Amino acid sequence: SKGDFSQRADFMGEFSAAFNNMVMQLDTTLTSLRTTEEALTRLTNSLRREVEMRTSAVNALKQSEARFKYLADHAGLTGAPKRRSFLILAETGLKSAQQSGTPCCIAMLDVDHFKHFNDSHGHLEGDLALKHVVGLAQANLRQGDCMGRYGGEEFLFFFADADLEQGYKAAERIRSAIAQSPVQRESGLAHITASIGVCVVMPEWK
Repeated sequence: SKGDFSQRADFMGEFSAAFNNMVMQLDTTLTSLRTTEEALTRLTNSLRREVEMRTSAVNALKQSEARFKYLADHAGLTGAPKRRSFLILAETGLKSAQQSGTPCCIAMLDVDHFKHFNDSHGHLEGDLALKHVVGLAQANLRQGDCMGRYGGEEFLFFFADADLEQGYKAAERIRSAIAQSPVQRESGLAHITASIGVCVVMPEWK
């Protein structure tokens, strides 16, 4: 009953040989089953490790793809969407505005006297200033708005569901934030300003 098949029976007369043969077969069968079970356990563990490795590899690949996609869509210096990415977002916003019959605004921001800033403080400080501008601008966007880098020190904005007055207010909020927040530099604060032009896109009434 405890799985000990080493005992043999000699007291059952002519049945002893048949009984002992049955016990030997049981012992052989159970030994084979244990061996098979151990092999299956090792195979299961191996497959589990393989699945874990493949899952880890797939997750790493997805993260890598997401990172490459982000780098392809965003400017490496500022983190703002590149012009192509912005135009795709703006086109989607324009189509939505036309379908809903609501106005929207497009704006362009230019950092004032940026060449002079670069010449005076150096290009590294200029890069820091652009990052500063993008951070402030993104912090002051409304839900549904988006921005992108047009080139150099110029940035584009899409203001969703905004007439010209609302577009002016959204642009002024960004311009004012930049003017009131100097760039933190190792050698001290540097004040920068920006100019923003705004145009409204009215829906086509049918």
